[in-house]
Parts: sequence; structure tokens; C-alpha cells
Amino acid sequence: MSSNHSENSFNVENRLEQRYLDVEATIAGTQNSFETIASSPSSHHSLREEAESTTIITLVNKFLAKAVENKATHIQIEPEDNFLSIRYGNGDTLKPLIDPLPKKFTSAIVCRLKSMADLEINESRTPQKGRIRKRGGGRTIHFFVQTQPSLYGEKIIIRVVDSAITPPSLEKLITDGQMRQSLEEMMKSSSGLLLVSSSQQKAPLPLLYSLLCAEGLNVKAMTTVEESISYLLPEVNQIEVDIEGEQQYADVLSSLAQQEKSSIMVDRLCDPSVARIVTEMADNGHLILTSLCAQDGVEAIALLSEMITPNLLAKTLIGVIHEHNFPRLCPACRTVHQPSIQELVKFGIPHQKTRELTFYKPRVLNEIEIEQMREKGRLCRQCNGEGYDGEVKVYELLQITPSLKTAIAQKAGLAELKQAAFGGNKTPLLTNALELVQQGEIGFSELAKLYPDHPKKPIATESTSEVSIDINEPLEVNERLEKVETLLISLTQEFHELKQALQPTSNVAPPEKQIKETVLNELFSSKQIKEPMPSDIDMFKETITADSSLYEDLYEELQDPGEWEALKRELDPNKETMIADLDSDQEGNGNPFRSIPDPW
Repeated sequence: MSSNHSENSFNVENRLEQRYLDVEATIAGTQNSFETIASSPSSHHSLREEAESTTIITLVNKFLAKAVENKATHIQIEPEDNFLSIRYGNGDTLKPLIDPLPKKFTSAIVCRLKSMADLEINESRTPQKGRIRKRGGGRTIHFFVQTQPSLYGEKIIIRVVDSAITPPSLEKLITDGQMRQSLEEMMKSSSGLLLVSSSQQKAPLPLLYSLLCAEGLNVKAMTTVEESISYLLPEVNQIEVDIEGEQQYADVLSSLAQQEKSSIMVDRLCDPSVARIVTEMADNGHLILTSLCAQDGVEAIALLSEMITPNLLAKTLIGVIHEHNFPRLCPACRTVHQPSIQELVKFGIPHQKTRELTFYKPRVLNEIEIEQMREKGRLCRQCNGEGYDGEVKVYELLQITPSLKTAIAQKAGLAELKQAAFGGNKTPLLTNALELVQQGEIGFSELAKLYPDHPKKPIATESTSEVSIDINEPLEVNERLEKVETLLISLTQEFHELKQALQPTSNVAPPEKQIKETVLNELFSSKQIKEPMPSDIDMFKETITADSSLYEDLYEELQDPGEWEALKRELDPNKETMIADLDSDQEGNGNPFRSIPDPW
């Protein structure tokens, strides 16, 4: 695509001017310092006078220019209890744009931004929308300003759209050449519905735009319908809807259905009525590209089948691509991770790979540790102790096969749809995710979230003497897992059989008992014990012993139930109790305790 704006691209700006109050603003460079902040506006000045002071103008120009320099997609200015935070983001992660400011600057900065966007300065209880536009150097920058009341004052969210920033290429987002080629072929279809799903609430706009900008497509026949325009596309008819106003999704799509625009991108399916309209348009000769929030591609199909007629969905759906989002490990402070045997076996990674590769995990600090590291000047400047920096995405493409088309038409359940889509195998996605683990982009904890129920079984080859796992051949994972499980069960059974066969012929005592018997033998052979120990006494059990001459008194004493309880308290309940007499081997004179039952 050409970088110069055509007549259609200027029509986009004309439509934006109709919705937003437009103000030309000059953005200062970043060479100014914060030294002028020391002279804060006096409390007796009016709000407009504060907003027009040199200090505030310099400060606002500085952080707006810095946001553009950092390629921010949005800026968030939020008053806190004791300070004002100004952060920016180029994704889901917010980072400090400048250091927190004293709270006394809040009203002046908010008023300056309102003045630049031509909003009502004295209105702070009602949300307002406006726009600041800067042109120059062959580029146009739009700052879409929105105010929101909050507990500590007005919060301002600024959406930044820079014409110099183009959507990422499909080659950059999707490295799998075969998947990318399949998507490009789908985008060349004359009609049909191509669905992009993501687990995040917001639409996966970079992927939608990259598909729309794929090579070989007629951009003049394209239209976008979006809640918020994120990229300015030359020669593409872009329409921004107003959910709270008169120009809603259904109204815009109904008018486009009568036009000759062949390719239409709808940023998200917000309700069943919009889903029905776009599916009917796909059935009537339009190529529709849209998105839906779901945990995976199969769930997206199931959700969409609840909104529209299953037969119509099966007829129009040409493909589903799901975007999996992972937090990227901070490359500055990530730490080396030694994977456990369970982690290696779970994802089919051979143990010898740990010698060739280095695995990583995040270095996540709690609030106390963050403050301590900040005081020492050792806090990571890239992630601020969070352990993650940005996101990494993995994509999964679902081809609409005849079996999946039949399952959709029959409104099959989620389990049946997954079986029809994958046949019990999702290994291409696992292969791509494992590559990110090897590259140090994500850790095993992030991979486990992708496959929480992945089989935790070892992977075996045909040989029972050696277990070999190839990370580059994940297609055989489930089959090999079953083989090794069977092998382990067989070996365990054989081990127990051999053990039982050896027990009757073995006279070798356990090692622990051998040690005890050795110690006892030494004691018995000492000079202190002159009489041999009777053979019917086991010294490893609790034993009651008594002289035969005292048996009558002891026997009568144990007839009392209360004395039984006292005896039980003295004995160890964890050992077996036996009765023995040390003096006599004859039954008549010997053991007076023969008739006394075990207290337990």
C-alpha cells in the first residue's frame, strides 16, 4: 500500500471531524526539561489561566510528544490520592510515561487537555469526547480525548492514532508459512465468513488489519466498521460507529449490504443481531472478516452457532483463526529455570535437550521486594519487577473440513466439535508454543495454561530398553504416551511377582531389623546379662514380664478395670503387646498371664 493519503483516506478524516470537535494543536519537542514545573500555578488563578501557564503547556506538550515517540496507542492520565500518574501503553500493558507528579498539577493538566480538545472546562461530572490533531512532516496524528469522572478527580484517556504507523505485516505476526498461505487464500475468496477469535475482551485488531492489508487484495473494494479506528488505511473506506448514538453497528451494516463493497471488516460481533447481519451478508456475496471473544476457535464456533442458524453458519464459515496471548518473559531480568521431570514428560521434551537449551522463568517481585530493590537502585527498569514485558502471540488455524461442517450444521456440542476439528490432536499449536519456550519468550507456567489438561505421561518408542522423545515430532505424543504407560504397568507387575516369589525362600531380614538384632546380640553377650533371653520373647514388641512368685498379686491387680486403663496408658499403642514369664517354661507354674486379654 502507498503511504500517501488518497481522496478516500481524507474522507475518513472528514467523517471523524463530524463526530469529534477538531482542534489543530502544536506539539512541542522533548528537549524541554521539567525544571519549569517548580513554579506551580497559584491557587487564586482561574482554571483557564492555570491551563495556559507556560509550565503546564510545556509539560503537556512534553508527555504527548514522548508518547508519540514511544509509539503509544493510548495514554492514561489518572489522579490518585496523593499524586497524578501519567502512563502509556502500546498493548495491554501500561508503563509510566513520566514520573508521578504532585497532585496540585491535576486540575491544570486536565484543563489544558480539555482546552486543546475544545471541551467544556467547567464540566467535570459528565464524560466528554474530543480530538486533538497535529499535521506535519507528511503525517497526521490524532489524539482522541475522553474524560471520565473518578474518585480523586477527572480521569483522561487519550487514544493515539498516527498515520505513520502501519499495521504489522502478516509475515511478522504469523511465522508459519503454511498457515499464512492458507489465510491469504481465504482472504481472496469472493464471499464467506472468516472468524478471528481471542480470549481477550478487546478485538484482535492487529491481526484483523494485517489480514485486510494482505498482498493481492483490492483495497478500493474494502470497508471497515469499527468502534475505534486504530490505523489509518489509505484508499480504504473506514467507518467509526457510535454505540451510544445513532450510527450503530446494525445501522451501518444494513446500509453497506446494499453497496458493492466486496470485503467488509467488522471489528467485533457485539450482539446476536450483528452476527445475523454479517452472516447473511456473507451468504449474499460479501467477504466478511470479524472477531469474537472465546477461549479457542472451537468455542468461538459453538458461541456463534447459538447466535445464528447452524445451517447458515456451516454454509458461510470458511475458517477460524484463534489468537493465544502469553505474557512475554522480561529479557532483562528473567532467570534460568531447571525444568522438572514432570514438566519434561508432560510436554514431550527429551531430558538430553536440557543440556543443549536454556529454559527461563519470570523473576516476579512482591510489593515489599519492589520497594527494597528500588531503594537499592537494582529494580529492573524494563518490567519494574513484574517479571513480564509485553506479550507474545501464538495462532491456531481451523480449516473447515467436511466433518467439521457437518458437526456445525447438526449443532454438535463442544466435545463433538473438537473431535471433528482436531481428531484428538492439537500438536501444531503445541509445537509453536514449545518453540517460544526454547527461545526464552515464555516459561513452562505459561505453557501449562495453554494445555492445563495435557496428558502427564512419558513418551516411549517401540524399544523398551530406551525412551526417546523428539520435540520436533509431536504428532505421535499421545500414541507414545500410551505405549510407555503400558510398559510401566507391565514392569511393575513383573517386579511384584518376582518379589513375592523370592520372599518364601529368603531368610534375609530387612536391613533395619538386622541392625537392631546386631545391637541386641551385643547386649545379650555382655557381662551384665548373665542369663539367656527366652526364645518366646520378641524384644521388638511391648512385653509384660514378671517373676512367678509375684503372679498372684499382679493378676489380682489387673482384674480391676481402672488398672487396665492405667496399663494401656503406660504401654505404646503402636506396638503389639505380648505376655511372657521369665522364670518358668512349664505351663502349670509358668505363665500366670495366659488368660489376660490384650488391652487393645
